[in-house]
Amino acid sequence: MLLRGFSKALFSTWFYLPEIRAVFDAGEGINYRMAGRLAKVDAVFLTHGHSDHFTGLLNLLIARTRLAPPEGIPPLDIYFPGADTNLKLYIDYMQRHLKANHFSKNARFHQVAPDEEHPLQISRKHFVRTFQVKHGDLPAVGYCVFEKQDKVKEQFEDRSPRAVGQLIRDLGRESVLYTENVPLVCYAGDSEHAVEAPCERPRLLIHESTFLTEEDRATADHATLAEAFDAARRIQPKELLLFHFSARYFPDEIRTAIANQQQTHPLDCEVHYALPGKMIVMSNE
Repeated sequence: MLLRGFSKALFSTWFYLPEIRAVFDAGEGINYRMAGRLAKVDAVFLTHGHSDHFTGLLNLLIARTRLAPPEGIPPLDIYFPGADTNLKLYIDYMQRHLKANHFSKNARFHQVAPDEEHPLQISRKHFVRTFQVKHGDLPAVGYCVFEKQDKVKEQFEDRSPRAVGQLIRDLGRESVLYTENVPLVCYAGDSEHAVEAPCERPRLLIHESTFLTEEDRATADHATLAEAFDAARRIQPKELLLFHFSARYFPDEIRTAIANQQQTHPLDCEVHYALPGKMIVMSNE
């Protein structure tokens, strides 16, 4: 799945997925790293109120507004956990700043809680589900984005596309097709083991892996590499992206630990990783 992103624990984390025109978290530096791509962002999903996950949001919004074509651009939809006091204070500051600079119409703010569904403006077929994640005492949320896809009913699966089209004309869509909610991406932020994610077999799972071993774990707020693999084994994504590695590790240590984990506890998916302080670019190849 196409993705651009960056993660360095304590400093900045963000990921951009062009297929769904969305950004997950919005740490410092996202505006200049994304540059002209900001005009193609419709939604931002914030997981929790630690500053390395949201302080790039205002610059993102202002740069996106100034990059808009002459005909204008839809408001940016910003989703955040409404129970998070830190984020609410920052959002309040943003709203006052935008109003003072006549940018108020350029953003829509959505307070969310776990176990909700929200439609996305990319199309009527896309929506997001929120779920509970544990990040210390903060009221954090994760996000799963789905696409509603039309599928041919079992009794017509052996028909050609042309024949299916004729059946739809003769019998009606509801008699020939059914709708399936297909998970595209699941993101839990840099929180603990994503055990509550409400999706199976997404195209991409983005899961943190702060500690390479249990012995290195300094706090209970973050996951280990083994826990990230356990989450992927349960959720069964087509691709797994690991991020938020502690800066104590050298790149070769991270690569070796992932290779060893794959050898001893293999996953049936492609595994990617974002090295600390390095941009990551994933393609469909």
